Amino acid sequence: MAEHSRLFLGAGMVPLREGGYGDGLRFAGQPFDIADLNGFYRAFGFELSTSTPNPPDHLGTQVEFLSLLHLKRALALGRRRLRDVQTVDHAMARFLEEHLGRWIGSFCAALREAGACLPYALLADLVADVVSAECGRLGIRPRTSGRGTATDPMEGDALVCPLAAGETDFAHMRGKG
Repeated sequence: MAEHSRLFLGAGMVPLREGGYGDGLRFAGQPFDIADLNGFYRAFGFELSTSTPNPPDHLGTQVEFLSLLHLKRALALGRRRLRDVQTVDHAMARFLEEHLGRWIGSFCAALREAGACLPYALLADLVADVVSAECGRLGIRPRTSGRGTATDPMEGDALVCPLAAGETDFAHMRGKG
């Protein structure tokens, strides 16, 4: 219990949510990710628990959804419904490429850096190995997320709308300046 608290709770060293692993280069960031995850979940009838809810971008939620996709794939294979198998494989590829596959490596690295005890490190490596194997089977290579905002290359940059600045000279934008 102490190790779990040290690693994951409060200002824990290792975020259990996808939102803790951003690369700063994605325009919409976490709100977009949450909406996208909810879309995946709805499309496959996956409902988040109301009694002990984890957020949609939580590691446990994403792993549980991946297991549901595997179950749906196995049922489709057993029923010889190849079109359904293709649908599940396509969804799994997108899910891994856009979500879990992007940040699981950074999560494992964060656990190693934090000196996580063996059960946590082994379980994380197991999940990472499964994700890696599925990415290989599906022929995808997710672009890895960085770790948190501390390593975010754009952390100090501010996105400013040029129309919001009152004194902006737009001549340079038209190639005249």
